[in-house]
Amino acid sequence: MLSFYEIIEKKKKGLPLEREEIQLWIDGVVQKSIPPEQSAALLMAICLKGMTEQEAATLTLCMASSGAVTDRSSVKGILLDKHSTGGVSDSTTLVLLPALAAAGYYSLKASGKGLGHTGGTVDKLASIPHLPVTLSSEERIRLTLLCGFSVTAASEDLAPADKILYDLRDRTATVDSIPLIAASVMSKKLAGGSDVILLDVKYGSGAFMKTKEQALTLAKMMISIGENAGRKTACLLSSMNQPLSPYVGCNAEMRAVIGVLRGEESDLNKVSRELFVRLTELASGRKDGGAQYDALIASGAALQSLRAYVQAAGGDVGVIDAPERLADAPVSREICAEASGYVNEINCQSVGMAAAVLGGGRVRAGDSIDHGAGVQYLLRVGDYVNKGDRIATLYTSDENKLAHAEALIKGSFALTEDRPEEQPLFYAFVSKDGITYYTEE
Repeated sequence: MLSFYEIIEKKKKGLPLEREEIQLWIDGVVQKSIPPEQSAALLMAICLKGMTEQEAATLTLCMASSGAVTDRSSVKGILLDKHSTGGVSDSTTLVLLPALAAAGYYSLKASGKGLGHTGGTVDKLASIPHLPVTLSSEERIRLTLLCGFSVTAASEDLAPADKILYDLRDRTATVDSIPLIAASVMSKKLAGGSDVILLDVKYGSGAFMKTKEQALTLAKMMISIGENAGRKTACLLSSMNQPLSPYVGCNAEMRAVIGVLRGEESDLNKVSRELFVRLTELASGRKDGGAQYDALIASGAALQSLRAYVQAAGGDVGVIDAPERLADAPVSREICAEASGYVNEINCQSVGMAAAVLGGGRVRAGDSIDHGAGVQYLLRVGDYVNKGDRIATLYTSDENKLAHAEALIKGSFALTEDRPEEQPLFYAFVSKDGITYYTEE
């Protein structure tokens, strides 16, 4: 067995690591027997030299088994899971899970908290008064059996090696390594115990993967990891070049979720619908997922599913019927266009960071969330804007945060004289059987 110093040297030369060497690393990370600076050195070597699919699969399995594995034995049906690689106004989980439950499927969802420009599902769900988002294992199972799904903050003992390594990656500029992203995502999915996993891999200005090609590479690696671990795994590649709805911030996004479940149209609805179609086909082979989703929304069954969950978990179910109670923060500022033209592109990351700066997200880990803070962002790529038109409204509880957020919003878009081509929302669906493109390549 090589020393850990020699393992770093080996990866620095671009050589593949053996299972025993990766296991030694993960054990040392969890037991704190390997100094953080040595783990940081190996992370940088991986970032620069990459990993084979076999290495990434081994790393994932070692990370998944570094802590507790969900006991889902009492849930007899097929257990589904969906994960997004991060985005702005991406609240699809909170639309999708109630719809899946209304269709008779089960989901045990563990979600992380938001950081930086990306929002966290549990932060948005916590907008509902008195609704717990940190659940015991027993409560998760109770709610899933009763309501068809549960959502909880990822526990400290779920793939603890990932939490430690992600913190190091965040501090050492190694977050964007594809094998490290794949291992981070899939270790928690495997430990979560689901049978079928659908990953919504984002690309664009508001995503970690900036290009479709990077997203496709990540998707293929995650599918390989999942399938080799015996889980049916597939990926939907979708654009994050503009927010999925005009609302960025916890209360506002929860209102948008309720709006979609009431039948409102938006990109949030379109992505949620496509995720439903793909996930139900993976789980049961049925081809009519779109019609089924539309019927569940039109009948109110999906909304009733969310209402039943909130009630069973002890939350204030009244906000489902009166979402306006999820109010915006009291201090607001309108932002107006300083020139005229067509919106050619949107820097989605800047929009998400503006919401975080206002208090609606976390600029740093450990920041508290102001659920009423955020941005109403009115621009869409291809829109024509006249000078003086309102393009956004900022909401916060701290007037001193407005200036920074305003600068981010004003720098978040570019105008041109000519209308740009329409940007497709979906790029590809990827499974072990191959790639289906939504547009001609």
